[in-house]
Amino acid sequence: MHKFHVVLDTNIYRKNPSRSDLAFQALERLCKAGIVKLHLPYIVEREFQTQQLTQYKKEMDAAISGLDAIIRKGLSPTALQKITAIRELLREAAPSILDDAESALTNWAESLGADRHPITEHQAIAAMESYFQGKLPLKTPKNRDDIPDSFIFQTLLHLAGTTKPFVVVAEDEKIAQASETLDEVKVFRSLGAFIEAPEVQAEVLDLDASQNLPALAELLKQYESESNEISHLLEYKCGDKLIWKNVYSHSIPDDNHEATITGYYNPEDIELNFESLHYYGYGEFGLPFKFRTLVTITYYIFKADYYLLDDKKSPSVSDHNDHYYEAEDAVAVNVSGMMKLSFPPATLKTLSAENIDEHISVEIDSIDGIELEK
Repeated sequence: MHKFHVVLDTNIYRKNPSRSDLAFQALERLCKAGIVKLHLPYIVEREFQTQQLTQYKKEMDAAISGLDAIIRKGLSPTALQKITAIRELLREAAPSILDDAESALTNWAESLGADRHPITEHQAIAAMESYFQGKLPLKTPKNRDDIPDSFIFQTLLHLAGTTKPFVVVAEDEKIAQASETLDEVKVFRSLGAFIEAPEVQAEVLDLDASQNLPALAELLKQYESESNEISHLLEYKCGDKLIWKNVYSHSIPDDNHEATITGYYNPEDIELNFESLHYYGYGEFGLPFKFRTLVTITYYIFKADYYLLDDKKSPSVSDHNDHYYEAEDAVAVNVSGMMKLSFPPATLKTLSAENIDEHISVEIDSIDGIELEK
């Protein structure tokens, strides 16, 4: 008997296409343990697959185009032969790579025993009636962009009436708000929020740890107080996670208010939130962190806009093309994310202040938020 029946919307899959972070790993374990039953609606499956195919094809075309450009540069015969061979290998492999990209989600879901849900005739008619009349999850009639959400919601309606307890994990506001109107349906806005829910944390803990989570959090807090190992690793490794990340703020004078982090300084004011320690199974814990740091950002500013800036706030610039400067600036940012603390599962029952340093492994799992300091 499954304790949770779960649907993820397309955005949840799209945020982590490799499904490799702690939250997805925990979901896999819960599915394989028979605690969670994953459900995959047809529209979610095809939306994600086609988005991935488009992205993979774009990257593949760019790679081949790059090799074509190198070939045209004029190479030695030996180098030309090598580059040409690589290009041909890539062209030959492209169809199978795209096939693999398309089938990856389906294969993963089936490996977890997930149920895939085709669209029924009844659901199709109901979805189109929602489209014509502007019924939930739609806000207005005949908005063609809303058609996929209408079909997804019909699957959710069916599952809500046939599976208990039913959980919807949706970042899409229309899907989330419509699901919240259904009886006995729990809605979470991220997969992490579902895994971190107390009732799910209890199930994850039961899989392979008998130790009390608050007690372990206190032990880890004591370990950090005495060694500073977690914050030291965060200081040392955070730059690798920050570099090339995008930052968004209305204060960035880029057309899209977007910049890319191209340099970084040492973090300051590191906070490790042991009170919010979460267990993800198999000896792996998530520890939220925050810090402040200076970073170098690069963006593109319209030349006319540049000359309207306050001199005190003007970035250094260089020519990008006839219309834009490439701008570089140093700004303060507040960063939040998750540390991954790992132990061999067999050691969890016997961890103590005396032996924790023999078993602990620490790394940065994710950077979840980067905000410009006001």
